[in-house]
Amino acid sequence: MKPTEPIPHNYSMRSLNWIFLWSSVVLLAVTALMVGYDYLRGWKWFQLEFMRMQRDRITQDMQRAEQDENGTQLTSLDRSPVTATSTSWRRRTSMPGKGSTTGRIRTIASARPRSMRSATTPRPRPCSIAPMRSSSRPSTSG
Repeated sequence: MKPTEPIPHNYSMRSLNWIFLWSSVVLLAVTALMVGYDYLRGWKWFQLEFMRMQRDRITQDMQRAEQDENGTQLTSLDRSPVTATSTSWRRRTSMPGKGSTTGRIRTIASARPRSMRSATTPRPRPCSIAPMRSSSRPSTSG
């Protein structure tokens, strides 16, 4: 509801609106200048160069540490005898076989006929997986 008589003011409302408008424009301009001066600061390239040099130094240190670690692993592998392969080979060859396979390892490739050894392996057949049964049913076995 509008008042019937005008409200008395000590100041002119029109001049107050203009003062508020121009002070807001000045404040916006000062804020934009502050952001611009911060973006174009003179020492920024020093900081970027330092960060680049630090990143390069850290990557070089990491590469050097990785090379040292790889070198120590290689020397330890060179010094250690190859026992895992030789024991598994002995275990395989000492297993009794049937007929002419005694002492030999038969792989899938050597088990195939010679005419098929160079052929590509056929695609595996799709298998159907039975859905899992709940474990709430008692087992019938033993």
